[in-house]
Amino acid sequence: MELSVLCGCDIAMFLFAPDERLSQYTSSEMEGLLDRYSRTCQQPHETRSNQDVSMETMLQMLGANTSVTDLMSSLLVSAVDADAST
Repeated sequence: MELSVLCGCDIAMFLFAPDERLSQYTSSEMEGLLDRYSRTCQQPHETRSNQDVSMETMLQMLGANTSVTDLMSSLLVSAVDADAST
């Protein structure tokens, strides 16, 4: 609730426990938020995983001046080049 108030936004969150129990939290009515999501967002504007955030934090700590996306693109190009040379 505090994040919703602080940022002035609506939040919907689904949590799945290891035993498949579902918990949900919304700052307003869930059905309304899901309807709004389905109307406005065919593709997410931003999709990030915990691994992405961890990698970005590690890069920042190392002082690297690159993004995870750039790093992954660079690694992909290197892998393709390595396959082409074999």
